[in-house]
Amino acid sequence: LSFEEGYIVSTDDRNLPITSFYQGDLKEFKIAYKPPAVDSDTDRIFQIEFEVVDTEGAVSDPFAFMIVVKPMNTLAPVVTKNTGQLLYEGQSRPLSSSHNLEISDEDNLDTVKISVIDGLRHGELTVLGARRKFFTPADLDAGAVIYQHDGSDTYSDNIIFRMTDGTHDVEFLFPITVVPTDDEPPIINANTGLVLFKNQMMQISSLMLSAADIDSEDLTIKFTLEPPTSTVGQVLLRQSEAPEDPSTWKFNTGDEMYEKVVTEWIQRDITDGKLFYKHIGPHSTR
Repeated sequence: LSFEEGYIVSTDDRNLPITSFYQGDLKEFKIAYKPPAVDSDTDRIFQIEFEVVDTEGAVSDPFAFMIVVKPMNTLAPVVTKNTGQLLYEGQSRPLSSSHNLEISDEDNLDTVKISVIDGLRHGELTVLGARRKFFTPADLDAGAVIYQHDGSDTYSDNIIFRMTDGTHDVEFLFPITVVPTDDEPPIINANTGLVLFKNQMMQISSLMLSAADIDSEDLTIKFTLEPPTSTVGQVLLRQSEAPEDPSTWKFNTGDEMYEKVVTEWIQRDITDGKLFYKHIGPHSTR
């Protein structure tokens, strides 16, 4: 597609044309066609050629996807503002003419009704606190239309609306972006323990100890030793490069490594191969 033909966008950034997307994006109504800004008096037909690639790299035969752009009907309802909605997980926010969704109609705005035809999978819309089959531009003017997110761990809940003045129907996508909150604890997914000889030092790998968090970046998960700490072993961070603050580190001349005893560390230390356990006590089977 060229600029004169419009382009495909994701609701993550509606100003950036894209050339690829995932099946999951389609299911979440995140992929849309943005028609050319220049109007025409006749139907315009555009063709996009797609191919599908699976996770193993196998590619389908190319296939054509047809788009028909009809001339703008000046008497049909028009979306004059559609900035979408941004809110936190579990939050509610209004759809309003002044902020994010404004509708106009040249000859009969009072008869326009807007209804949901698809999407809205992770929340609900209410008008003056009650569920309705439709709402009006006057409801948007009054800020009476409220979107309530259901609190699930989702990042979007795009809505497909249909508006009609009784004669002309227009469908459009209203994007809703959900900012997740960190309300789920980390989950340990590897905890094998260690078997080592007396006074031996061993690296703790991610196959031995790791965690996951649905709300956070896994590499930033923090591990903390709970008191009372062991008197027969130490947890160490070890690295070959000089640390930013060497005053808290010891340089081991035997293997030319910097090391320090720690009581807390993050998962990135494990994946970077920096976390070690060192036995310093007598022989023990416990």
